[in-house]
Amino acid sequence: MLLKNLKTIRYLIVFSCLTVFFSLLAYPVLKGETAITEADKLNKQMELLKAEIEQPDSSPALMNRYERLSFALSKCNFVNQLAGENYFDDLAPTANLCVNGALAVADPNFNRPLASSTGTGIGNGTVGNCSLSGSGNAVNHDVYNFNLSGCAAFPTEVTATLCGPAGCQHVGNMDSVLLLYRNVPAGDPLTANGGLPGVFNPASPCTNARGGQDDLGTTSGTPNNPGGATCNQVVGTNCVAPCTSPSNAGALSGFRRQLGNGRFTIVVTGFGNATVGTYNLYVNAPAAGCVLGLAPSAANAGISGRILTSSGQGIRNATVMLTGGSLESPIIKSSTTFGNYSFENLPVGETYVITVLAKRFFFDNPSQIINLTDNISDTNFISAEK
Repeated sequence: MLLKNLKTIRYLIVFSCLTVFFSLLAYPVLKGETAITEADKLNKQMELLKAEIEQPDSSPALMNRYERLSFALSKCNFVNQLAGENYFDDLAPTANLCVNGALAVADPNFNRPLASSTGTGIGNGTVGNCSLSGSGNAVNHDVYNFNLSGCAAFPTEVTATLCGPAGCQHVGNMDSVLLLYRNVPAGDPLTANGGLPGVFNPASPCTNARGGQDDLGTTSGTPNNPGGATCNQVVGTNCVAPCTSPSNAGALSGFRRQLGNGRFTIVVTGFGNATVGTYNLYVNAPAAGCVLGLAPSAANAGISGRILTSSGQGIRNATVMLTGGSLESPIIKSSTTFGNYSFENLPVGETYVITVLAKRFFFDNPSQIINLTDNISDTNFISAEK
């Protein structure tokens, strides 16, 4: 009975979503499989629209149309998640990591580098020729620093994607952009060993930018080697696999690079200034012996955890508020489908308070005080139903 009801709910949501799609783009409303096929066509139109938006003389009306469509698509995100399995965010060092995150209006913003279809995937595709987006000039972003060690040989292949495998599957249809930053004292910035902290500066976003990627789509990705073109947004050889469901998941990002031992930085951001949503960032170093660890920057760290029922089920859409420290105002986020939440880029050495509130649930201890000295990934809240 439950599965039957879920299927019915899915049909109703799909119908509602498609109604929004067609009303936005003045398409006739279709039924059944034809409607799903038509949704794919609309997603292609969206990508064409994005190309127009990136032009210096694009009309503000184009961005408005894009943001309306992007918002509608994001509201349909949970169609394929209603019967999903629980997923746990484990940041212990391993050959791969799944980091839960979310872009929110309260997140810091910057002018992102322009995505390229050749070479490195940024600017005009040539190292040292990064250029900035004319439309994505105030995009929200999250910053993650990783340590890579233990591999049998370096450089080694590392994949970063918002379209991860089972256990780290995407939780949103956010139209994302992934950027890779790295710098070393000497040698090729990507393949040499080392890696300096603090390589990403939002005030100078092209400095140390080594790679980027907009949409995975079906035949797109970014180069496998540092400046080559074995896989980019035009050539579909050895690319990171795209998400196949839902239909607009091709807007998620991913890249593959050869990296040396040490630290590198990944920035998760949106295509447009109003892009928000949840995501899972999957980072994988599959070679023998490789160990990945999520590391704080020199002066910043993150707090993450889960909002759970007494039986261990994730609570979705709980309100999680962060106050204290040197924050000028509270940061408020919502928990994901599986109850995950995270706050990133917080100054270390300060004291914060996390407070949670959820409909139909109460918490014996709805607030926790955190003295932040390093990344914390287990600040969980356990509740019982009212």
